[in-house]
Amino acid sequence: MAEILKHVLILSAVGSVLFLLLYGIKPIAVRTFGAAWQYYTYLCVLLIMLCPISVSLPAKTVLPHSFIAVQNAATDTVRAAANQTAGKETAAETQNGAEIHVPNGLSAKNAVNLAGAVWLITALVIFGIKTVRYALFLKTMRQNSSPFEGKTALPRRLAVRKTEVLSAPLVAGLAKPTLYLPGGIEDEELGYIVRHEIMHFKRGDLWAKQLALITKCVHWFNPLVYLLSREIDEMCEISCDESVSLKLCEGERRAYMKTILSLLQRGLDTRALPSAVRMIGGKKIMKRRFEMIKNAKPVGKVKKAISVLLASVLVCTTVFASGVLSGSVKGGSAAYYEINTE
Repeated sequence: MAEILKHVLILSAVGSVLFLLLYGIKPIAVRTFGAAWQYYTYLCVLLIMLCPISVSLPAKTVLPHSFIAVQNAATDTVRAAANQTAGKETAAETQNGAEIHVPNGLSAKNAVNLAGAVWLITALVIFGIKTVRYALFLKTMRQNSSPFEGKTALPRRLAVRKTEVLSAPLVAGLAKPTLYLPGGIEDEELGYIVRHEIMHFKRGDLWAKQLALITKCVHWFNPLVYLLSREIDEMCEISCDESVSLKLCEGERRAYMKTILSLLQRGLDTRALPSAVRMIGGKKIMKRRFEMIKNAKPVGKVKKAISVLLASVLVCTTVFASGVLSGSVKGGSAAYYEINTE
């Protein structure tokens, strides 16, 4: 358990450093490479924080034969002394006529194991609560909805249902993804809603939400994880708007923004809904979303190549650093010695 906790702490620290770096360059990155780049690099942070990698760096040292012999003799002496004292009780000291016993007590290793147990139990409890909430949410939506009878150009795997429980559309369900549409939506609005939700579905944003949920459960002690999750929610919607807007003319973009504004004015903020992608969110990000819709432009080939290179360098460097740190925790550096017999 102690080793697992150490690896989790390393992953949390390394992931936090990469997130802070990406968060710091966000204004420039979004303006230069687009919102999708920021979104997918954030997802890479989640993967780094969940995938432990160990890298050993061999350190080749040439030592004389005599030094190795002395080193081995010293090691044998230390081991013999340790074996002699291992079975004895802690020495007692006498002070003012009374014996003072120094108990073995809670060692550092036991303390780490205890902390590991607390971490694991807390993570499992949080994951259990969120899973139950999600299951109850899906059950409620299923019971309070009916199949949508209108025509939509949606993929076959994406079911469509109509409900009066929500006032804004959303997609939920991993095994059986379903688009839930509120009542009172006009035909023109429906067209833009379908485009938006199809983009979420094709990009696999539901799985990204689940990945963020698992990361929050594993790294529940790290406050930056919650900021990362909020950033992913925001960039998910902005990048989806960006992708949809690239296929729209200026007049269609205005109609698309009007649809989003109409849904927002219905008065329901769906941020509290678990593991679902929705077309509207908080009012604070609406200005940024509208700016992205109005100014969305395709990223050129040169910028695309630079963005891929930059993301690769950042991610690979972080993964390597995480692997080296994990390897050093696991067993120290994998140093070996070459004996010089001359």
